[in-house]
Amino acid sequence: MPVDPGLIKDVMVKDFHCFNDRGFYCNEKHDPLSAHLLNLNGDKWKKMRSKLTSAFTPLKVKSMFDTVLACTTQLLSGLEEYASGKMVFDADEVMARFTTDVISSCAFGFKSNWELKKYGDEIMRPPMIKIMLLVLAEMNQNLAKRLGVTRTTANARSFFLNVINRTIEHREKVGATRKDFLQILLDLKNEGQSLTTREITAQALLFFVAGFETSASTLTFCLYELAKHPAIQKRLREEIKNVLNTHTHVCYEAVAEMTYLNQVIEETLRKYPPAGVVARRCLDDYQVPESNLIIKRGTKVVISIQGLHHDPKYFPQPDVFDPERFNDRNRKTIKPYTYLPFGEGPRNCIGAKFGVMQTKIGLVTMLDKFTFSLNAKTPDVLKGYYGTISLTVPKTVWLEVQNL
Repeated sequence: MPVDPGLIKDVMVKDFHCFNDRGFYCNEKHDPLSAHLLNLNGDKWKKMRSKLTSAFTPLKVKSMFDTVLACTTQLLSGLEEYASGKMVFDADEVMARFTTDVISSCAFGFKSNWELKKYGDEIMRPPMIKIMLLVLAEMNQNLAKRLGVTRTTANARSFFLNVINRTIEHREKVGATRKDFLQILLDLKNEGQSLTTREITAQALLFFVAGFETSASTLTFCLYELAKHPAIQKRLREEIKNVLNTHTHVCYEAVAEMTYLNQVIEETLRKYPPAGVVARRCLDDYQVPESNLIIKRGTKVVISIQGLHHDPKYFPQPDVFDPERFNDRNRKTIKPYTYLPFGEGPRNCIGAKFGVMQTKIGLVTMLDKFTFSLNAKTPDVLKGYYGTISLTVPKTVWLEVQNL
């Protein structure tokens, strides 16, 4: 576990050729949906990353803005019910519903339903026996492949493959197009990229499971901190109101102008990084620069994002929520490779821009109409845990909401 930022840079960027695999278990034969960008290694990863890079350009992300914005209608309607009934609400549950709507709409091209949530939870929160099998698979990947250990269940694979197949057939039959991730993948396929339906489904599934949980957690933690710090919430709302007054509606350009919004989200990602660690596998014996230490081939190298973000050497008073860490002046003083909410280097999070965009849209639309405060049931200090793919919390973030 490297802790020196210089060595972290070596692993993630400078000597990436020695550490370009994550080393995660992947069984393409028995579980084709596990063969997505997060799990692929070597040439397969390089080819898939190259294909998908064009799907996440700023222009492509911008094209999905209105699709994401449309999903806030149901979110705001739900919050209106809580506000009018003076009811407390579970922030984590409500944010998860919103991001599930967003990702299902942008990844699969339809509104979310109970089946989508059901099979998403089945993948994200597997039973203990499945967790134990996957732990063993990480310890001995060759044996696990021979035994046919899979990351997804047969029911989940069948559901997601059927959904994608039906959607593709419908769009090709009627000539329909939509501004979503699936359409981008189909356009790549039609432009000559060799993408099979299974590969398209695997990437869409990754987009779904990695997108809805991480963004939901970020929104939950952000609302918690804003409710806990009314002055920060007030300042952010003032910025939102001022910017929207110069535009006729919530649009990509308006959200891009909100600098304090960006600071609030960046500080949320610092204090509550979605991924606690990032892993790399050493591909050849590697001598650590300026030392006699040799990292043997096949060794997993783990970088603690949670540890870096809470190290007082880099972020004084790390438990304090302070968006001013990321203002124009202070941002320049942050030591490189100590702030890694989306990883770094060629294997950084390819969907980071989209994740930040949907988080911003959610916050802008909510804070424009409502004010949030903590309920007495919510603890002063949240004890997050990495129980799934990202940092989350027990059902303890109870908030109160009022109309402005």
